Amino acid sequence: MKRSTDEMLQEVRQRTEKIKNKRRHQQISMLSGVLTVLVVGLIGVIASFSRVGAAGQTSSVYGAFLISTSTGGYILVAILAFAAGIIITKLIQKYLEGRNGPEA
Repeated sequence: MKRSTDEMLQEVRQRTEKIKNKRRHQQISMLSGVLTVLVVGLIGVIASFSRVGAAGQTSSVYGAFLISTSTGGYILVAILAFAAGIIITKLIQKYLEGRNGPEA
C-alpha cells in the first residue's frame, strides 16, 4: 500500500519531534546530575568551613589583601551558587522552550 507525500511528511515530523524530545530529556537529566553534584559539593564546603578552631591558616600573597582569610569559604559558596543559578536558569529556559515550541 502506497502512502501519500503528506503522510510521509507527517511521519518524518513525528520522528523529528521524538528525537528532539529524547535529546531534551537527556540534556535535562545531565544538567540535573550536575546540579546534584554542585549541591552536594556546596553542602560539603559549607560543612568544612563551618568547623570552629581551624588552626594553621596563614594569609597568602596570591590572594586579595582586602579579603580576610576567613572569607574564602564564603567566596567559594558564592561562586558555586552563581553557577547553580545559571544552570537552573538554562534548565527553565529549555523547559519553557520545549513546552511552548521554538519562537521564531
